[in-house]
Amino acid sequence: MASSPATSCPPFKFSAKYYHEDAGACFRQASFFEGKAVLNQGVGYSVILGFGAFFAVFTSFLVWLEKSGLGLLQSCRVPMLPGSMELVVLSGMQVELPSRWGTAAHIVFLTFCFMTNIIVTAMLLLGGSAVVNALTGVNIYAASFLIPLGVIVYTLAGGLKATFLASYIHSVIVHVVLVIFVYLVYVASNDLGSPSTVYQRLLEVSSKARSCQDPISHVGQSCGPVNGNYKGSYVTMLSSGGLVFGIINIVGNFGTVFVDNGYWVSAIAARPSSTHKGYLLGGLVWFAVPFSLATSLGLGALALDLPITATEASHGLVPPATAIALMGKGGSVLLLTMLFMAVTSAGSSELIAVSSLCTYDIYRTYINPDASGKQILKVSRIVVLVFGCLMGILAVILNKAGVSLGWMYLAMGVFIGSAVIPIAFMLLWRKANATGAILGTVTGCLLGIITWLTVIRAIQHGILHILAVIAIAWGTIGSAVIIVLPLVESWETIQNVLLGMFTNDRLIEKMEELNFKLQTIISAMPEAERIYLLEKEKAKKKKHQK
Repeated sequence: MASSPATSCPPFKFSAKYYHEDAGACFRQASFFEGKAVLNQGVGYSVILGFGAFFAVFTSFLVWLEKSGLGLLQSCRVPMLPGSMELVVLSGMQVELPSRWGTAAHIVFLTFCFMTNIIVTAMLLLGGSAVVNALTGVNIYAASFLIPLGVIVYTLAGGLKATFLASYIHSVIVHVVLVIFVYLVYVASNDLGSPSTVYQRLLEVSSKARSCQDPISHVGQSCGPVNGNYKGSYVTMLSSGGLVFGIINIVGNFGTVFVDNGYWVSAIAARPSSTHKGYLLGGLVWFAVPFSLATSLGLGALALDLPITATEASHGLVPPATAIALMGKGGSVLLLTMLFMAVTSAGSSELIAVSSLCTYDIYRTYINPDASGKQILKVSRIVVLVFGCLMGILAVILNKAGVSLGWMYLAMGVFIGSAVIPIAFMLLWRKANATGAILGTVTGCLLGIITWLTVIRAIQHGILHILAVIAIAWGTIGSAVIIVLPLVESWETIQNVLLGMFTNDRLIEKMEELNFKLQTIISAMPEAERIYLLEKEKAKKKKHQK
């Protein structure tokens, strides 16, 4: 569809609904949502409470059904079923850190694990509450408390098993909705409907001839060529901003995987023969979600020339805006459903992760080493309930302070990225020591924060004036400092490994040997834990008999 001249109103026929002419001047809509909800509040509460209650009952029923149908032997094999939660294997932090590096290192990395779980949960609730508020008008503070409610219920009732079942069901729903959106943007939509149309529209909206002065466009809205992109185009992989964001993304997400106890718990709880396959497939499946969502709803927002502001984008409102523009209320319902599935699935994993840390790494390690299964189960359920409520309070505080999902996402690498390499070395390098791990982790985090604050001060004093790169600047520099620092202590060994990587057959043999040892250790952990608990029970009985 051809565009109109740059000085006409509207500048493009396909985005005419977002422009109006007044006194000879062309005005663009100030924002997409303009503080108005697309759906009724009742729809928002129905999704939050209705879906939450349904999945709480449904997953709890599935756990009960499997437990009653398969009997005691099967329930002993599956960790964290109700009544057999004491058979959960220890988390990755408790298995290795105290025995190898001692209490000090254990406490340091335990702190970083908690920090990771808090940051991830905060991002989930910030993004979820912002979208629910924008689409339905549900009070953002009420949404912060109500979203975790259903998750708390089925996590309390079913533990890790319920989390696995719910995550599978939620993932299926997320991917079905994702396929619908991709098909809509590139095949079925009357506004777009083909890759060639999307491509042509992206060229038009980034044209250098386009006027981007107020009021035909406002600060923070996409308009004209993109700074940092090759020839200002949206259809290029040569983007300085994209490269910097990619670095931040890699550093930050390494932290949310290595330092998030939820991944360790899930990996150890699964069968050794299935763990590596599951995580490889999970990684591929995960990649499909942000990639498809960005290339459909993300590019769709640009191709439709939607008047989305920087504030709306930082709160994660680009996908809902595109869904509404293409499908109206139906699109907003689909997006809301998809969001709720993703947030509650990840939120359940975070509850399990924190519960495991508090139960095994704190309660049974330092408070009550002789804790019985019932005591462990009781503590874990208390932690799930308390942490779920506290995260609702934290989300309210962050929303009140104006912290957005985008800010939190860029900041996470600064806070937790320094713990990644020490944790990897704990498992893979026999010469790694507690002193180096503690110093590298803590100092890396502190230097990252110092670098961040220094860059912000420099920006505020006028050295840099482009507000759009503030978050990217401190995120990149801070993350770079964090990831480099732990490498210094072990640089000589890393250099030797790199020099012989492609020529030394012994390295491959060592890697295969290491993999075999790790698989053996993982497969032996449940049995060792069971024997350990049985020996404790026998010792208690002997004491009572005496």
